[in-house]
Amino acid sequence: MVKVEPTLRESSGASDNTMNRILDAAEQLFAEKGVAATSVRNITDKAEVNVAAVNYHFDTKENLIRKVIERRAFKLDDGRSAALDDVEARAAAENRTPTVLEIIDAMITPVVRLASGGTQWQHFIRLISRIPSEPQADELAPPESTMKLFVRFAEALNNAHPEPDLQRRFWRMAFVRAATQQTMVMLAAVQSGRIPKGMPLPEVATGTPLETIRCELIAFLAAGYMGAPPN
Repeated sequence: MVKVEPTLRESSGASDNTMNRILDAAEQLFAEKGVAATSVRNITDKAEVNVAAVNYHFDTKENLIRKVIERRAFKLDDGRSAALDDVEARAAAENRTPTVLEIIDAMITPVVRLASGGTQWQHFIRLISRIPSEPQADELAPPESTMKLFVRFAEALNNAHPEPDLQRRFWRMAFVRAATQQTMVMLAAVQSGRIPKGMPLPEVATGTPLETIRCELIAFLAAGYMGAPPN
């Protein structure tokens, strides 16, 4: 597709502002309505830009979707990678292997901190939770860097708590990721005041300090990952 220059020439700062407005609008609408149900026109109306601006910055809706995901996924990857680097460096200095609890902490703390940073991260969390049910879910895979980082975490966890059964190892990692994602969705709902109707004990959920949620989630996941299989 040929890029269409916006009708008014933009400075670098104005161009970045336009691009971020498009990304923010798309992220919120994808989270609220779903990717397939959101049109480019919906996005341009919310961002208050013309269609030419979307074409100029992103070429296609598909590329816009990728950029929406990558924008926050890369930042989360950086936080998790740095946290795991710190865990491994500290363990190496003490001549030991990182523990499961330390590795899970490095995986969870960055996303909890970022998810509490404002409504845009809450939109991202909700968007990620919707992707598996999207018609083009197979085309919305996480960035390659995210997948490589999960492999790194999986290897670190297996070094800390060796599991020769590949199926059990796979599913325990899947449980860790699924429980984390569901917790983040619930946290986003509580922080935004959009608690699902009929949710049990909403007053408990809204009154729980973020640090308590973070610590409880880390402890729960670490214990679950190391748990003995049922007889």
